Amino acid sequence: MEAKIRPSVAVDVVGTMSVDAYYASTAIKLKTNLYSSSDFEGQLKVKGTRLISLNFNLPKNKTEIITAQSELIVMKGDEEERQTGITQGRLDEHLCSNQTIDQTLGLKFCAHFQFPNASLITNSSTFILNGPTKFAVSLEKADPTAKKYLLEYKWETTKNATLISFIFDTPGSKLKRELSARFNLDRNSQNLTLLLQMANDTYKANGNYRNTENDRYISVSIDSNGKKYIDAEIGLKIKEGKNGHTFQPRLYLAIKSETVAELSGTLKCVDKKGTSQCDVALSFNTKKVATKLFGYGRKTDASVSFYLRLDYKFDKFRSEHIRMEAILSNRSSNHLDQTIGELSLESSAYPHFNFDSSLKYQTAHGHIDCQVGINIGPNLKDKNETLAIEVLFKYFKTIEGNKMETSIEITKPSNKTDIFLSLYYQSSGPDTTVEGRVRYSSGKEIIFIMDLKIPRGITTFIQVNVNLTLPGFTPLLFKIKINEKIPNDYEIDTSGTWISGHTFTARGSYQDKSTAKTISHILKLQVLSPSFSEVVISCKLLNSDLEFRTDLQADYKNERYSLMLKHMTPSAEEIQTYIDLRYKGAVYTFTSSVSLRESRQVLLEFHLDEQRDIHIALRDLNKPNQKEAGIEIKWDANRDPGQKFAASVEFARSAPWNYDSGFMVSYPGRTVKGGLVLVAVDSNYTSLVHLEWSPVDVIDLKAMVTYKHDQVMGLTAKSELLTPFENWKRTSLSGGVWHTGNMLRANGSIFWQDNQNIAVDLFGNYSITNTDFKVELNASMISTIPQVSSVRGSFSHKQNPKGIDTNIYLQYKPDRTVALQSVWNLAKDDKYTNITGQASLISPFNGYRKGVMKSAWSFTNQWDIRGMADVDIDRRKYTLSIEGHLKEFSNSIFTFNITTPVPDFQFINGRFGYSELRRHLVAEISSPIGATGIEILLSYNTFTNFDIKLSVATPLEFLRRAIFIGKLKEDNVDFRIGWNSVVLGFSGVWHFREWTDFEYSYKLYTPLSGFEENGVILKLKYTNRFNIELDITAQATDTKFGLRIIGEPKPRMFQDISINSQKTEPEDTKNEDEEYENYDYDEDENKNAISWRGLIELDTFLYPTMKGSLEIDENGPLYTIVGSMVLPDGTAELYDEFTFVAGLLLKYTKDALGVENDTQVQNILFKFYSPLEDLQIIGLNATMETQEESHYNGNVTLEAKDSLVALIFNYKVTVELNTTSALANYATEVGIMG
Repeated sequence: MEAKIRPSVAVDVVGTMSVDAYYASTAIKLKTNLYSSSDFEGQLKVKGTRLISLNFNLPKNKTEIITAQSELIVMKGDEEERQTGITQGRLDEHLCSNQTIDQTLGLKFCAHFQFPNASLITNSSTFILNGPTKFAVSLEKADPTAKKYLLEYKWETTKNATLISFIFDTPGSKLKRELSARFNLDRNSQNLTLLLQMANDTYKANGNYRNTENDRYISVSIDSNGKKYIDAEIGLKIKEGKNGHTFQPRLYLAIKSETVAELSGTLKCVDKKGTSQCDVALSFNTKKVATKLFGYGRKTDASVSFYLRLDYKFDKFRSEHIRMEAILSNRSSNHLDQTIGELSLESSAYPHFNFDSSLKYQTAHGHIDCQVGINIGPNLKDKNETLAIEVLFKYFKTIEGNKMETSIEITKPSNKTDIFLSLYYQSSGPDTTVEGRVRYSSGKEIIFIMDLKIPRGITTFIQVNVNLTLPGFTPLLFKIKINEKIPNDYEIDTSGTWISGHTFTARGSYQDKSTAKTISHILKLQVLSPSFSEVVISCKLLNSDLEFRTDLQADYKNERYSLMLKHMTPSAEEIQTYIDLRYKGAVYTFTSSVSLRESRQVLLEFHLDEQRDIHIALRDLNKPNQKEAGIEIKWDANRDPGQKFAASVEFARSAPWNYDSGFMVSYPGRTVKGGLVLVAVDSNYTSLVHLEWSPVDVIDLKAMVTYKHDQVMGLTAKSELLTPFENWKRTSLSGGVWHTGNMLRANGSIFWQDNQNIAVDLFGNYSITNTDFKVELNASMISTIPQVSSVRGSFSHKQNPKGIDTNIYLQYKPDRTVALQSVWNLAKDDKYTNITGQASLISPFNGYRKGVMKSAWSFTNQWDIRGMADVDIDRRKYTLSIEGHLKEFSNSIFTFNITTPVPDFQFINGRFGYSELRRHLVAEISSPIGATGIEILLSYNTFTNFDIKLSVATPLEFLRRAIFIGKLKEDNVDFRIGWNSVVLGFSGVWHFREWTDFEYSYKLYTPLSGFEENGVILKLKYTNRFNIELDITAQATDTKFGLRIIGEPKPRMFQDISINSQKTEPEDTKNEDEEYENYDYDEDENKNAISWRGLIELDTFLYPTMKGSLEIDENGPLYTIVGSMVLPDGTAELYDEFTFVAGLLLKYTKDALGVENDTQVQNILFKFYSPLEDLQIIGLNATMETQEESHYNGNVTLEAKDSLVALIFNYKVTVELNTTSALANYATEVGIMG
């Protein structure tokens, strides 16, 4: 298949915008170009999967794959001025493929792109292709002599071989650049060949493998341009011999003909006539080390042995070796089992680890003999420097007895080490011998020998001889004989010598008089010694079911020493113990008595001869409803019984949850008492804690908890702590929780240090109906701690279909208050939705101390939107007005106006709309620093009635604003054309309705410097004294002369917000006593409230423009006046805010409380409000309650500014048996409110 393809595409787009202003003309031209041009000829051959060949030619030396560019041109007359755009940080890159790829393929790939970096300019669009741009991708011939390009894939298969090739070539070119890959598999030789050939390089990989039963082998080599780069082999060859096998392992790795690692050698294993032997001869070499391992291992029926030697040499070090040899043989015969073994290790690099050892183990007919020897040292032939260890174990058993001997000996002559440990044991009939030896140095040995003899017979005979020999001391000897003359009657004869040389003898008797119910033992000894006087010892032991007694006595030098212990249990609930100790005439006794009856008691008495008597008493009582425990200690009971320590604890339970407990601790000079009482009556719980350590030092703690669960769930807790400590005389803690319906209230307080306290109060309530939602949260904390300030806050929210009312109040210091109030009203019907509201803020933060936001919005079902918002933050005013109609896109308009105190953004006006009928399109946002947008108006009725406007505003420096206005109406005309600050044209207005409503103005616009705007204005519009506009101005060059006065009411939209005036701004504090704050002002008063603003400007020849402004707002009783005046010497500002209250309130009510008791309540309320300081409020509140025409209750309260007078009276008439009696009570209270 042959093909010739020459695609070529070009697209040019040119856009021009021009302006012809008669005297001058200009234009902007945007050119964009996109094109592609290429040429391709080729042949393609395909034969299944065996052959794919592509031969192609590129007739052109350069092929333009794609090129796209754009540029901006400004026309100045007939001349074109190309715009460079943004030059700072401009990106211009020309990239091409690597030179190696160019030489290998003969083709070069290139890309060229350039575009400005708009991110460095903040007042410009950040579009990545902003400004002149270019992007191009091309393919060029790196070798012009290459006319054809060949790309071929081929797969050839024969009976014994397979060839796979990939070829890329440029036949006919001067530079040989064949790029090929050939893979050849020869099944006969089991060789694999991979050939990679490039223009100047040839890579060849050869592989060979064998996998038979006796030969497993793999080799790999890689050649680069005829030089071997990597050569690796691994294999294992097995040769069979007459009586075994020979294994030949092979490992080889070389890089660039330099050996990295190599393993070779043989492992020969032979098995012949019951003998198996393996000979080892291996060598392993690397760049850093060379090693040889040789030796053998042999196994016969009677022995196992091996010999191994490792010779190794590290680079730049001498040759070293390690030798290990071992043998274990069995030389047993018919009557003897014998095992002999040897093990040795020799290291030339670490000679201190050299050792040889031997083992000999044999056993025959109950005889065991085991010997182990170990020699450790660098030179084992030098016995003086060799550490020798010998271990011996022998055991022999006969019919009459047995014998055992074991020892260990450690010697080293060079450092005089000589340690020997041995143990010898022999038993033969009634005789037993034990001997032990410990040698810890030459000539120093400890010997222990014990002989025990117990012959068989009717009576008992025991003889023991002990000998302990210590170097440098007299041998310690001890002998004892026990001979039973008659049953249970023994003679004792003993003698001994201490290591100091002192001797003694002792003779005596021992009797066992025990019965089935009683255990009784008696021992008597007489001890004689040349070193001390005669000692007579008597011991008695008696043990029965009711009594345990032991008595030990010793007589020495006419003095008796004794110890008696007596323990009795007369009954199951009574235990008695007595101990008597006598020493050289002194008597020491101990008596104890334990009673386990209902009231348990323990009595302990200590008698310390004539020194002191100590008595200890313990008692306790354990009943289900009564517990008692006590202790009393008298440490001098015989001389001063008042010296004692006593402690007791009592507990009683009279009813469930009613407990009474106490304790007492007494010691000389001090008594400490305390108690705890817990009383529970119904749902009232009271706890009392008392601690007293003197009549005036008392601590009392009282705690009470009350819980109610009826209509109102309530939990209250109170506690009080009274102490004698200074500043802590009284400490109290109280709190409570109440819950009913959706209301939850919790409070608590703590008082300490006589004048410190903290009180916390929390309140929450909410209600939800189908239409209303109300929530109220209050929290306060009163603290006298300087580090913790008092704080209080509240949150309330009311919401219904007609509006939302939210109040937030926080006071965390006396002068730190944050208050936020928001009121929104919603009026909605089928056509309109009106939202009016206001939000106010008071805070302690500078710049945000007081703020008010008022807003009103109106929406209709025809998508008409109208709204205004006014924000005043510390006399910084922000306003927003919005008006729009968005039902249909073909007749829609949306405008907004924003004013701020920021100089650069004193106003922000926006207009967006489209009118198909008036052919009007506008999308523009303007501010003092400029405008952005477009406006097109094409309204043409007749030659004398038309309105045409074209306006473009951008943030670009060269095109800030371009306008074209042509307007002609019955009473005004406007013809202007302009580019940035250059404007040419004129405008005029002529209007006369009457002498109080006329306007004449004429303005001329020129591009001449100093004469940009010239004109005359004469205007008067008078509606009433609060609505007037006067403008008499003349302007020529930079000189302006005239007077401008404007006075008008503010927009009435905010006057429709019917919210109590005093709620416009939240007060810093809430004073419920100031009743005039709750005065219910009429909504008509708000509608008629003053809201007026005025402006005056005066221009003279001598001074700059002088301006003055004044705003007056009435909001209920609150009046705000804001004014400013700009004079040549500076600006003067006026701000005043005051409250003016005046009014009269008279209210009479009459209510019937019930029919059965015939009770009526009548109330008269009279209040007079005045702006005078001393007569701010005068109030009278009178209430009369009548019950069955015979019982009258009355209350009359008269209130002035700081005074309060209250009169309360009660009158009752009783008629009984034609007798009438009357009872009258009254009380008067006069107070001064501070």
